[in-house]
Formats: sequence, C-alpha cells, structure tokens
Amino acid sequence: MFQIYARPDHQKIVSQILKDWDKLKLPQADKSKLKIKLLPYRRAGLHSLLNSMIFSENQLLLVIKMPRYKDGNLAFAALKNEAHMLEHLNKKNILKGHIPQIYKLLYVEDVPALLIRAYQGEMLHHFLDKEEDLTKLDQYISSGAELLPNLYNKKESSKNSIDDAFIQKYIKEPLKLVAEYYPQQIIKIEETINTFLKNNNYLGKKYPDVYLHREFNPWNILREPNGNLIVLDWEDAQIKGLPFLDIYNYFIICFRIIFFGESAHSKNRSPEQKKKRVDVLLKNYSNFINNYCKTLNISADLRDLFYIIFAINITNFFAEEKRREIDYGKSWLALLLSAQAPNCFENHINIICK
Repeated sequence: MFQIYARPDHQKIVSQILKDWDKLKLPQADKSKLKIKLLPYRRAGLHSLLNSMIFSENQLLLVIKMPRYKDGNLAFAALKNEAHMLEHLNKKNILKGHIPQIYKLLYVEDVPALLIRAYQGEMLHHFLDKEEDLTKLDQYISSGAELLPNLYNKKESSKNSIDDAFIQKYIKEPLKLVAEYYPQQIIKIEETINTFLKNNNYLGKKYPDVYLHREFNPWNILREPNGNLIVLDWEDAQIKGLPFLDIYNYFIICFRIIFFGESAHSKNRSPEQKKKRVDVLLKNYSNFINNYCKTLNISADLRDLFYIIFAINITNFFAEEKRREIDYGKSWLALLLSAQAPNCFENHINIICK
C-alpha cells in the first residue's frame, strides 16, 4: 500500500504558506479572514494530487497543488513539470493571457507545493453540456479549439521528417504496450495499422514540433465571466511534442460531452437533438483542422497518421497500471479498434452515433 499524506500533513503545508504569505508575495488580503478548503484528490495512483483553495470573504485567492502520496514521485515530478512549463510558456509569450500565473513552487519539509493564482469562472465543459442554442454551442467549441494553433512557436519549431525511425518510435514500440494491456485485441489493431501504413505513403513528409499539453480538453479549460479562457493542469505537458494530438483529445472529449451529456437534462436529449449537436461538432472540427494545417504549414493528409499515434498514446497513457484507470483506458482503446482511414476521427464519431 502507498503511504498517504494525512490531512494534518497537508494542513501543515498550508499553514506554513499562510504564515509566509507576505514573504511569498501572494495576493494582498486580511490574513485573519483567510479560509481553507481542501478539495478531494484528483488523478489516480502515484500521480494523485490534492488542491487546497484559499478564500478571503468568499473570494478565491490562491490554489495550492500538493501530492497525495508520500511515495508519489510521479506527482512530485508532475508538479515540477507544470511549474517549468508555465514559466517557459510565459517567457516565450506563448498562450499569453490563457495560462495560469504561478507564484512559486516551494518545498515544505521536502514536500512540493505549487502555488497558482486563482481564477473565477466556470469550466468549459459545463457550457458544452447545457447549451441548447447550436450557434452558441459552435462558439463554445471553437473558443477552446482556437487556442491550439497558439501552442506553436514558428521561430523555434524544427521541421522533422517522417521516416522508419519515426514509425518505430511512435507506432511500433508503443504497440508493444497495447499488446501487454490488451492481448486479445492486439491482432486486430496491428492488422488495421499495418494496412493503414501500407496504403499510405507518409515517408518524407514534414511536421513541426509543438508545445503539447496532453490533457487539453474542456474539463481543463476555465471560462472567465468576460469569456476569456484559462488552460489549466499542465502536469504532463511537453515542450517538444507532436502536432494534432491535443486536437484529437479536445474534440473527442467535446464529442463525449455534447453527445452523451453530463447532466440529467442533457442525457435526456432526443436522438435528433444529439445528431444536430454532433453535426455542429464535425463542421467545427473540419473547419478547424484545415486552418490548423495551414497555420503550421503541415500537410492535411497527415491527420490520420497522427490520429493513430494519438489513439495508441492515449490508450497506453490511461491503461498504465500506476494510474489505476484500466477501465477508463478501455474507452480509449475503442479509438484504435475503430481506426479506419481516411477520416479516422469522423469515422469513429459516426460509428458511435449509429
């Protein structure tokens, strides 16, 4: 069993931060009126984190992110990575105004705590779930998607070529993990991918590096009252990543929210209402993906290749035993089992909607 930081451990960290409030140059507030709310842990396994919210007279001032487990080296690394990514993006002026401001990554008795400015608003997935006006739904979907081309620094982005080493690294090697987790499905998956690679010649095609969030979706995007979006939770982000991967994560989660629904009301929509909502999503995706390819100067016919890479990546990402999300990983496995080119994303959506 993993050793858990008990509530007094986290309270000790928070108390130290409150004591050093002025020294840490945190938001001005009457310290006698500060209140603490410790939220349930998020993420799973050794990645698990807790968020502590600091309020003053019902106004949220600060978010403190801490590891849940004493042997949670993965959570320690995640907090360090988030701090590094946000500092780097701010320095490079990437996604200016759309990423959280961090105050400090500090250690209290060797336990990391990441101090982040608090933002007021509502998460984007709530708007997608409850919106009935299809025009507004389209606007909400596009508002998040339009941030993705900004995760690209043209001055620094290198141009890479797809070669045999690329296929080996991003497809064949990760498939070995898929085989380990899902041995009964691997033959079908390998046949599908081998046929796909045989029928499409991608060797020599160019692609750029991008900043990769890895969990870019409406559950991690806060919409402020003025409509501005803040992209949260950069624990797994990479400075150099593959294009398209965040796109598929975003649109697939959008699809799940607007089609299956999260609230009781949205779950009771008629099949006709659901179809209209999905049509809005697919039109938005089609327009966006074309603009994304133009912005990054990348061939649009690469999107299916990167869809398959995304499907392999995300299946392994959530199927890792250390994340304790095997059942959830199976829902991502469905992407691989339905990966038929051309138009893998659209095909997957249409299969589910039938």
